[in-house]
Amino acid sequence: SLKGCKLVSVDVYYKIATEAMDDFATVELEKMTLPASGVAVSGAAATTTCDTAHDSAAERKAIGDHKMTVTLSTPAWVDDGDAYFLTLYVDAGASGVFTLWGAVANYTYRL
Repeated sequence: SLKGCKLVSVDVYYKIATEAMDDFATVELEKMTLPASGVAVSGAAATTTCDTAHDSAAERKAIGDHKMTVTLSTPAWVDDGDAYFLTLYVDAGASGVFTLWGAVANYTYRL
């Protein structure tokens, strides 16, 4: 019956202008458990893959408009107290311009 939402992937929209970034090696999706007050947050990186147009740092850091899809290797049902954070480590050169337009979570919803 009611299962809620199963996170499948995240689409990230961004633009790189002026010059390519120096580095864009890390794309990491973190699954965190948000506990009751007074208890430390815990979590770990989820196993993911990027679409074929963004599966290397060279492709991710190139000049242009980008839609990168980060897909969980094992889609996960999101429980109460779960949170996902997508971390992108982008190193821009002196003239590089990185603009993050936004991100969209893609999920399956079960009633």
